[in-house]
Amino acid sequence: MEKSQRGETFNQVSPRVVCLAPSSFSALSMTSRVPEGAQTLQEDLDRLQLWSDMWELRFNAEKCKVMHIGKIEVHSDYKMDSKGNQISLENIKLEKDLGVHVDDELKFKEHILIQVEKANKLLGLLRRGFTMLDSYSMSTLYKAIIRPHLEYGNVVWHLRHKGDEEQLESVQRGMSKLIPDLKNLDYVQRLKSLKLPSLYYRRARGDMIECFKYMSGIYNVPGDLLPRADSTTTRGHSLKLKKPSVKTSVRENFFSIRIVNAWNSLQDDIVTAPSLNAFKSRLDKVWSQYKYELSSEWFKSPQRSAYKNQSIDKCENNEEDVTSTEDNNRLIGD
Repeated sequence: MEKSQRGETFNQVSPRVVCLAPSSFSALSMTSRVPEGAQTLQEDLDRLQLWSDMWELRFNAEKCKVMHIGKIEVHSDYKMDSKGNQISLENIKLEKDLGVHVDDELKFKEHILIQVEKANKLLGLLRRGFTMLDSYSMSTLYKAIIRPHLEYGNVVWHLRHKGDEEQLESVQRGMSKLIPDLKNLDYVQRLKSLKLPSLYYRRARGDMIECFKYMSGIYNVPGDLLPRADSTTTRGHSLKLKKPSVKTSVRENFFSIRIVNAWNSLQDDIVTAPSLNAFKSRLDKVWSQYKYELSSEWFKSPQRSAYKNQSIDKCENNEEDVTSTEDNNRLIGD
């Protein structure tokens, strides 16, 4: 069959179905609450399998899975051809996708358990591998080896339950107690001594950085993930986002929903920063009071009055290497 015919077969997939085709896997996704939606998805699955057969890149039907997300009373049965026989695809409740364990309720509890267990094992290796760890060595090793496991993909699996947040924070809490000079201090004091922000703050800051990348065009993503507000005549900056109404806590925790309040509360000279490094520097100055917060409530309902008196120093030359607030105070004192 000609290549044009093969491509035409693939293009017949319903526009209501999202096709993901990275190098190692393919996925079909569709939102539907009616039985006709399941039939449409099955038809598109058949077309995708036909396309793969034409190119002789056949799917292994025994490894293909189905995950139903949301409140669905009846789970439809989907089939694929395997060596001339039609087999039903296995229904699963948990799947690892690009390093993130996704469950059918989008709670990500299993992902947190796995990542915390992995981080604690690495922390144990550090404790057994070094006879003495000072503040500098421990914080450096922690940031390079352990913390990436606790933060990878957190824009996707952002937590909405207090218990999961505390479980994640417990790894950093335990790390700070391994330093002999700090073990008798409370957790916040240990963080300040190590100059390590809490993981609550890190996740909130990461959300703002990702939002800035979308709004400034660093990410080239089709569609309208972050719709702009219809009017900016009210107080606020020129890049305000529109927040749609939601009915479930799951939807409320989506990236495009949860970041709206915090983003809209920022000052105009922050969201219009000339570069990503400039944005990070200005955001850290404005949010300096939240650096060691042990809760995410401040991020969900930020108060603009907490920011409006903060001054942002506009550095014309080399803003990427802005001196920290603490260093500025020390230099002024000298």
